[in-house]
Amino acid sequence: IKGLQEASVFAGKVNKQMGLSDGTKIKEEDFEKKEGYLLRQGKTFKQWKRSYFVLGDGMLQYFTTKGGRRMGKIPLFDCNISSHPSKSKQFTFKITGTTKDQKKEVSIAAQDEMEMHGWLNAILKHKLIIEEEINNITF
Repeated sequence: IKGLQEASVFAGKVNKQMGLSDGTKIKEEDFEKKEGYLLRQGKTFKQWKRSYFVLGDGMLQYFTTKGGRRMGKIPLFDCNISSHPSKSKQFTFKITGTTKDQKKEVSIAAQDEMEMHGWLNAILKHKLIIEEEINNITF
C-alpha cells in the first residue's frame, strides 16, 4: 500500500533525538489528539463496522459512537502497523499491540487515501513520542 510505504519513509527519517534526519525537531504540539469515524473489522464475523476512533495519550481507542461505549484500545508503545489487504475495502491497515499481556489487533479502513495518510501519520507520530518518553525513563 502506497500510504504505508510513505508512512514507513516518514518513520525512517526520524531519529532518537525526536527530530528528523535533517535536524528539524518535532514539537509536542505536533502530537495533538485526533479523532473521527473509521471502519473497523469485527473479530468474529469479519464485517466492517463504523466506529469512532480517538488517538491521544499514547493510545488508540475506538468507541461505538462519539461519546459512546468504548469497544477497545491499543497502546501505541511497541505496536506494529501493517497493511491489511481486503477484497471489500481499499484503504486498509492493521495495528497490533499488547495490553496486559494480551495481543490486541484492529483492522481499520479509511474512506479514501488522504484520510488513511492522515491517520497513519498521526499514529506514527504518537507512537514515536510515547516510545521516546518511555525509553528516556531512568531508574
